Amino acid sequence: MDVDLITSIWLRNEISLTHAIALLAIVGGGTEDILRLTSNDVEDLRKSISFVSLSLTFQHAIITRALGQQCLWIDSLCILQDSLDD
Repeated sequence: MDVDLITSIWLRNEISLTHAIALLAIVGGGTEDILRLTSNDVEDLRKSISFVSLSLTFQHAIITRALGQQCLWIDSLCILQDSLDD
């Protein structure tokens, strides 16, 4: 994978459990600058997320695809952050 070619990513509604999944969970404070999934932006984020708009932590995690990972679960992007039910 040529990392320089990554321009955007997107959220998916489903994943295949036949592939390994890398996980990224951010715990604690100091996370104000990370992108979070909310009910207001879920449809936009399903269409596209600019790679360069992501924090370096997220960018580095996405590059794990170069190591053979097909899916990446990022808690703040996979769980609605403004929902008590999710």
